[in-house]
Amino acid sequence: PQEGHIKAKVVKNCRRLALEFLHFVVASKSLKKVFVSIKGIYYQAEINGENVTWVMPHQFSQELPSDVDFRIMLTFLEFYVTLLGFINFRLYHTLNLHYPPKLQLFSGDDSSEESEDLLASLAHNLSARPVEDAEEDDSEAMDLSLEPALRAAQEKADQEKNRFQKLFAGCRIFLGRETPRESLVFVIRTLGGEVSWSSSQAAGATFGETDDDITHQIVDRPRQSHRYLTRYYVQPQWVYDCVNACKLLPVESYFPGADLPAHLSPFVEAAEGEYLPPEQVAMMEEEGEDVPVMELEPPQKSRKRKAAEEAGEIADERTEAKKEADEEKELAIMAMPKKKKRLYDRIMHSRQKKSTEVRKLKQRRAAVEKS
Repeated sequence: PQEGHIKAKVVKNCRRLALEFLHFVVASKSLKKVFVSIKGIYYQAEINGENVTWVMPHQFSQELPSDVDFRIMLTFLEFYVTLLGFINFRLYHTLNLHYPPKLQLFSGDDSSEESEDLLASLAHNLSARPVEDAEEDDSEAMDLSLEPALRAAQEKADQEKNRFQKLFAGCRIFLGRETPRESLVFVIRTLGGEVSWSSSQAAGATFGETDDDITHQIVDRPRQSHRYLTRYYVQPQWVYDCVNACKLLPVESYFPGADLPAHLSPFVEAAEGEYLPPEQVAMMEEEGEDVPVMELEPPQKSRKRKAAEEAGEIADERTEAKKEADEEKELAIMAMPKKKKRLYDRIMHSRQKKSTEVRKLKQRRAAVEKS
């Protein structure tokens, strides 16, 4: 490209490819995790047995930086646009969906502006291709060849997966104007829920705010001019926390104007020796998971305490067995070669550094709770 600015045609093409991928995730119900951060919203989906993680920016107006050469960026973009288009084609083929995608609302080839707006709303199902009789699924034969224990474990995992894919089944959710509409529609529809918004806000709304069957209304303002007594009013974080918890959470903590609970990242795995927020510990204990023990390094003794212990003024509380174990450990460290000794010192230094960070985080959390 010879021009330094981004043309509207390029932005429209990239937007189309992103929406096609989101439609595939909705149709395949492959979403697993969601996390809202300052940079954007992180998603993770399981596609053909592989975890795919991507981030989508918040819907804010952006200023293009002046120190970036967009001609080089557009050269790379040309390759990735072609690549993603072929990937979307292959993914749609695995679900027997038409590509380019078509909506079930339109029987013929409709490429009008109305069809594009409805496709961008993510609120309508895609049209499928006729399935050939020659194509057979041999997954059942593969399951029968497994051992009984493995087959039972696989059946249990499939049941949990099916239950998670219907997490919002039976929920009819209405979105307020101030909420992130596209993200919430994508998450709710992927997990089996019905969602709509005001028809004056964007195209594709399926029901209005006055619908009596609405079970939840997502709002992000502390006060509403009018409230319906037949539905729950919750903040947007309720949807994302339900996905990460794999269950519908109580709505009391997410009422408008309430102090929201901590939004924990599902991408952080609990490891031994690392800091865990109390909310995550309580969630792990409720689900019956093993909570890693945080073994903090004891603080360094002061010079006065060391001198007092050497002079016998302070009795050593350690038992004889503990003393012998410590002496054996010290002798083993002294007998190490220099290369292994340096490696051991690095490991101990990293452990002590990690324990110091954990102690600081716990002190900071205690100060916040006290205030």
